[in-house]
Amino acid sequence: MKKHFAIFLLSILAACSGAANVDTETATSLPSQVAPVTVSTEEETTPAVLPQQFDEVAENFQNTEIEFWYVWNRSGVDPFQEIISEFNRSNDYDITVTALDQKDFGDLFGEMNTAIESGELPEVVLGYNYQYLAWEAAGDAVVDLTPYTYDATFGLSEETIAGFYPVFWEHDLIGEQRLGFPAQPSGQVIFYNQTWAQELGFYTPPSTPEQFKQQACVAAEANGDGTGGWFINTSGASVAGWVYAFGAEIETPEGGYDFNTSETSAAFEFLHDLKATGCAWEPGTRYPNGEFVARKGLFHTSSILSIPFIRDAFEIEGNNDGWIPIPFPGLGGPSITVYGPSYVMVRSSPEAQLAAWLLIKYLLEPENQAVLVKAGGSFPVSRSAVTLLEEAAWESPQWFAAVEMLNLARFEPRYQSWSTVRAALQDAAGMIFKGNFDLATLFELLEQLQATAEELHAEGGGN
Repeated sequence: MKKHFAIFLLSILAACSGAANVDTETATSLPSQVAPVTVSTEEETTPAVLPQQFDEVAENFQNTEIEFWYVWNRSGVDPFQEIISEFNRSNDYDITVTALDQKDFGDLFGEMNTAIESGELPEVVLGYNYQYLAWEAAGDAVVDLTPYTYDATFGLSEETIAGFYPVFWEHDLIGEQRLGFPAQPSGQVIFYNQTWAQELGFYTPPSTPEQFKQQACVAAEANGDGTGGWFINTSGASVAGWVYAFGAEIETPEGGYDFNTSETSAAFEFLHDLKATGCAWEPGTRYPNGEFVARKGLFHTSSILSIPFIRDAFEIEGNNDGWIPIPFPGLGGPSITVYGPSYVMVRSSPEAQLAAWLLIKYLLEPENQAVLVKAGGSFPVSRSAVTLLEEAAWESPQWFAAVEMLNLARFEPRYQSWSTVRAALQDAAGMIFKGNFDLATLFELLEQLQATAEELHAEGGGN
């Protein structure tokens, strides 16, 4: 299917210029959330009645042994091993957890697929939405956590539930089921060189597309060499951020995609215009932190996980410019895009599942969230964890500024098909930055993107 889409895109360029020299390599980003989704925007309420169904199980699950599969692919001490060791030492039921680092989410996905076939499964696993939905479709492997969440004895307290950021509380609500809890959520933001902007005469960050373009163009004019404005970024999370900011809804209420809209068209037109007017350019590296430090771009779209690397780049160059994260500005209101892996319970025995739930509950405690945040730079899922981290605010003001924008956060579509649809979106966005792209063909581009998304969604089982 993607081949068909690429052929169509080539035909558009050929029509525009008579030549079709197109780089169809897809930009990559962190995996996204995906799933058949019907999510209420209202606060979830506790079910009226839930039986104390785990009391009998609790009588027999002393000394239960379970496995936890996860990924820690950053340098430094692995915080999961520290947290799991403490859980093994301190839990009241003598539960023993063996924590196995799978190193890479692609490897983990493959190992889980193999485990589903063999029946030798872990009890808790980290997975992105599109991954755990595939596991559920392949082997009915994922457990609905709703009964555990609200159990009178073992569930989460009302205070704990109220402390979640709404975007993360809703992140793994798939239809009427809760198939996970966010573990290490990240987010896509725009980093902004505040010091340079002030030297250029701008004393507040842009809050509208017009202001964003004005500042980008002035920065580009100041450099005079084709650099200086916005670093072009066509990752799925970046494009979704712009589309959301222009008021588009990527998911439909019926459970599909909706790209062929006036809002998406407006976002694409805006981004095309940035490049066409010389106010955006594409660095030759995926992570242009050095170019950002060197004032080759006023605006740098990236993940919050980049914050320590950007900070290090400034320190290495001895550059004291002030820089901050800002949301994507748009006609529909500012936004940031969030995504990340979740804690998922794998179907097993009642005893092992209860032990697995107690581990997930422990991992969600604010103190353990704080350990993960300090080690990796992700978002916390609850406000209580932020309180524990406030003493370090002076070390990473950019991270705290990003946390303050969580009220603007939108998650990527939670469909199994998003892993492939995202690639089609990236390809489509990449087309508008080609020098021979004719804006008059934008309607056709979005129309074909919509058709591609619908076909990929159907191939993924409609979820």
